[in-house]
Amino acid sequence: MKILSFGSLNIDYNYKLDHIVAPGETISSHELIVTCGGKGLNQSVALRKAGANVLHAGIIGYDGEMLKKSLEDAGVCTDLLKVDPEHKSGHTIIQIEEGTAQNCIIVCPGTNGMVDKDYIEEVVSHFEAGDYAVFQNEITNVDYAMKCCKEKGLRVVFNPSPMTRELAESDIYQYVDDLFINEVEGEQMTGKNDPEQICLDLKARWPQCRTILTLGSEGAMILTEEGFLRQKAFPCEAVDTTGAGDTFSGFFTALSASGKEPKEAMELSCKASSLAVRKMGAAASIPTLEEVLAADF
Repeated sequence: MKILSFGSLNIDYNYKLDHIVAPGETISSHELIVTCGGKGLNQSVALRKAGANVLHAGIIGYDGEMLKKSLEDAGVCTDLLKVDPEHKSGHTIIQIEEGTAQNCIIVCPGTNGMVDKDYIEEVVSHFEAGDYAVFQNEITNVDYAMKCCKEKGLRVVFNPSPMTRELAESDIYQYVDDLFINEVEGEQMTGKNDPEQICLDLKARWPQCRTILTLGSEGAMILTEEGFLRQKAFPCEAVDTTGAGDTFSGFFTALSASGKEPKEAMELSCKASSLAVRKMGAAASIPTLEEVLAADF
């Protein structure tokens, strides 16, 4: 069984600041750290570090060699990766508030915005029924890619971030088997702010779709056929929260694909996220499954 991770690859410019910049304010950064990220790349690395057989599909530009190397160093297959020699890769500007580790992120799509239907069809041709396909909302034509995967019998996993009004009201979720959202995204989709009600509303609207709701410092919850499962977060001193959600969803998907029950998958995924936020960077901070199992919480 293979997992297709079809998503963004970004060069992340991380600025460490006293506080997140306010409108009209100019401040100095304590430090600039350049790392590899993008929700697609982050989830590919998390999937692989959790033990999955992962192939990444996406487009990098002429400046994207470090992105490809980051995937390969983690053990992700890059055979399906496409290089556009005339354009820049996607990149982000990340403000990180020292003391709280909270962040603020600006995304420039770059080559992530150049995924066309021909490329999607070529990529999907390498997979078969029973494989998994993992998506985020940082590439173009994600609805078409999900439709192609669903029609071929793949299990479709979706993290609808960044959320937009159009995406919140879309019928794209008819193709989704596992939906990863946070409380803010859940409220945008349902108008509700109660976690259980968010899950119930989405289940009523899309019965085939399993909702996994992340709750930040409160952990995560999932609505199963047997009812709600909750997992508390594991406390830690956070350094950088960038990529914590990607770590959780990547681990949960890989562990579920390997046959783990939701309760165990959620516990290990929350532990992985707790370890990830203790280090700077997104992909670079993601632990291996062995590190998660050996950690003392």
